[in-house]
Amino acid sequence: PLTVVTGFLETMLDAQDPHLRSWERALSLMERQTFRMQQIVEDLLLLSNLENSRQTLRRDAVDIPAILAVIREGAEQLAREKRQSVHLECDRSLQLRSADKEIYSAFNNLVSNAIRYTPEEGMITIRWYEDEEGIHFEVIDTGIGIAPHHLPRLTERFYRVDTARSRESGGTGLGLAIVKHVLMRHHAQLHVESELGVGSTFTFELPLCDVSVSLDDWTERRIEQARGARRPVAICVGTDPDELTVLARRLDQAGVLAVPCRDPDRSMSLARELRP
Repeated sequence: PLTVVTGFLETMLDAQDPHLRSWERALSLMERQTFRMQQIVEDLLLLSNLENSRQTLRRDAVDIPAILAVIREGAEQLAREKRQSVHLECDRSLQLRSADKEIYSAFNNLVSNAIRYTPEEGMITIRWYEDEEGIHFEVIDTGIGIAPHHLPRLTERFYRVDTARSRESGGTGLGLAIVKHVLMRHHAQLHVESELGVGSTFTFELPLCDVSVSLDDWTERRIEQARGARRPVAICVGTDPDELTVLARRLDQAGVLAVPCRDPDRSMSLARELRP
């Protein structure tokens, strides 16, 4: 039904009928609200699928730098009207094994929110990087900030920090709820730091074992990270890459930095060096 209504509204707005000119403002308002209703319906369908999905998350190699380039391009178009600047800091060597549509939705919702709640001439910084704790996606803005008592409820459906401002910005009120459920399926959690009048930082980290690299390359990454690690280290030894990946993922979720190794002799030398 919304598609039909939108179609008729577009036809009437495009028509050169002088009798419709007096209705132009009303028709434009109806078109905007119809578009917003479509967004709400689409977000509700996505959220319902995420909440009720019992399927195992399919993890394919995802070109995150390419996805972030697309998101940045869209963000710059949205930011142009408010003369905002959008900066991207991206480790282009850092790929991911994930569900591409879900992770795109999470990234895009966080960036869109930052633009929506940042005033004119503000700045939005998007970061994609890796350290010993995991893979991090971070959005920093110089926006209006969020009072501490609102933070625990940000990911609730339709929760509004400022109802009037949210209505003006055109959001659906479902973006952060979608982000929460996408991250739950990726064994990640959203962290928010904010100061009123200064801005906000939204961050989440994914396990290092989700990096899309060969097992041998992953082993080398992990050895470097383990040498200066501030958390417990474990060496996983085995010949089956899939079993090593599953074991390392479980250890990561438990807060242990896992170093997979398929060479028993090398594992002994690593044990002497790293003292896991």
